[in-house]
Amino acid sequence: MIRIAICDDDRQVVKTIKDFLSDSPEFNCDYFHSSNELKASICNQSSAYHIYLLDIEMPNFNGLEIAKLIRQNDLNALIVFITSHDQYIHEAFDVCTFNYLVKPIDLAKLQQVLDKAKKYLLKNKQAFHFHYNHNYYTVEYERILYIEKFRRQNILNTIDNERYQFNMTLYDLKNDLDDMIFANAQRSVIVNLQHLLKISGDFVYLKNLKDPIYISKKYTTSLKEKHLNYLKLTL
Repeated sequence: MIRIAICDDDRQVVKTIKDFLSDSPEFNCDYFHSSNELKASICNQSSAYHIYLLDIEMPNFNGLEIAKLIRQNDLNALIVFITSHDQYIHEAFDVCTFNYLVKPIDLAKLQQVLDKAKKYLLKNKQAFHFHYNHNYYTVEYERILYIEKFRRQNILNTIDNERYQFNMTLYDLKNDLDDMIFANAQRSVIVNLQHLLKISGDFVYLKNLKDPIYISKKYTTSLKEKHLNYLKLTL
């Protein structure tokens, strides 16, 4: 799930974006009608976002000031500025701006920017970090084949036939993994969509894995949908 913060003191702009994104299940959006609201959220570290859509011209704190505050804690978030004028664009890139939108919002342009952002996030979130027995590990996403829960242990299986054990709840595991790349085949089995060869009947076939993995009925539809969305992103 991609988390997006939208901040604009113009309620009509916020409503336009909210209506447009209401049918996009891959986005989890929070809407702020003032820079003070978003600043408080950032300072309290109550939420972390993958993408920020920020109006540049706002009372109290403008979008550039909010962006600088974001950059103090997060160098990876994508910042998209919303502006009525292009006079701020040069200064905006000082905070590593990903893109910008000009008012009135062109929905086709907004979709284009979000599609580009999804592809960027998919490409650049590339590793899973965990620890076990006081040792810390980093495994690149492209090496992970699938992860299974066995009793109280998680077993991470790699494309090159290595296995790692670690302790983590299924809830925390799902939150730590990028759900654009990983999907459940069973409640206790998570597969890497990068290595999915095909879904046939009740089974999913993965690269370098001799035996297919059974898909429980609860996850059949969601696995197929996530695989289709992943293929769209990589086109």
